[in-house]
Formats: sequence, structure tokens, C-alpha cells
Amino acid sequence: MLTIFNSLVVKNNNNENVTKRMKFITGWQITISAVLQLWEDIKNKHTVLFTNRLNQDCLENLFGNFRQQNGNNQNPTPIQFIWSFKKIFFINYFKHSDGANCIEDLDILLTKIGESNTFNTKILFSEKTPFKFCSLSVGTVDYRELNVPSRNALTYVCGYLISKCLQKHSCNVCLNFAKTQDKL
Repeated sequence: MLTIFNSLVVKNNNNENVTKRMKFITGWQITISAVLQLWEDIKNKHTVLFTNRLNQDCLENLFGNFRQQNGNNQNPTPIQFIWSFKKIFFINYFKHSDGANCIEDLDILLTKIGESNTFNTKILFSEKTPFKFCSLSVGTVDYRELNVPSRNALTYVCGYLISKCLQKHSCNVCLNFAKTQDKL
């Protein structure tokens, strides 16, 4: 396929060679070369390369999220972009991962604030109120029995100690034991 684009000649109505002005040819050559180089890198580990996944959909979705953070602004300013990036990053950063060395705590409350369901509330003089109010539903109501700081401290210390232990003793028995411990 690359040889076709290397030997391609484009002529205008006057039969003049205008191949050098056709930038799409260089674009196709770069794309084909990149896919061939990618295939050379992965062909030892994989039997197929899904070229339909070599697109910008993920990037478009990411920038779509940035635009939505600013009221569907198609051309956000740099500061709006930074605010959007920080908000999206920290909302996803606070999600609890299964392999984490700490137990899940109230951080879910922080991530759900932006996603909370808005209830229809009647506000007097809504045209004079510049803010949009929404109710925040909280699942746990008895905070006296949570004891979150001591639970997190214990989990953190245990995770630290087991990581130090695994630096010295990295046999399969120790690794499997550490991976299966999820309750203290």
C-alpha cells in the first residue's frame, strides 16, 4: 500500500504535475508507515492488530468532557481548560481501586457532589438568584459509629508494613498472601 502512495502522481487540468502540493499523500504515507511500525513492535505478542481502534475517539470524548464542564463551550479558554481538567482528574482520582492498600472511606461523597441528582426546588425570585441549588443526598446518617480516621490509619500502617516486608521477602507465598488480604 505504501508503494502506491510513493508512486502516485497527481496532475491538474493542464496536465501539470502537482503531486508536491497534495499534502494528503504525505499524510497517508506517514499513517501507513506508523501502522507498519506498530505492527512490527507488537507482532511477537499479538496475532492481529485492530486498526479500527486506531482513532481519536477517546481523545474526542475527553475533550468533549472538558467542553461540557464549561456549559458546552466549544472553545474554552486555557483557564477553563485547566479548571475542567482538574475537576475531571480529581473526581476520577478519588475512585477506590480494588488493589489499593486502604479501605474505602467517605471520599465517595466528594466524587458524587458533581453527579448529584437535582431535585425540583422552588426558589423565590429565581431571576435574582445567580446560583443553582441542588440537594445532596448522603447515604450514611450516623457518623458517630464510622470511626474512619482510626480505620484508615490502621490500614495505612498495615499496607506500609507489608510493602516493606515484600521488599525483603518477595517469594510467591508472601506475594499471594499480600494480594489476598482485603480485611483487617
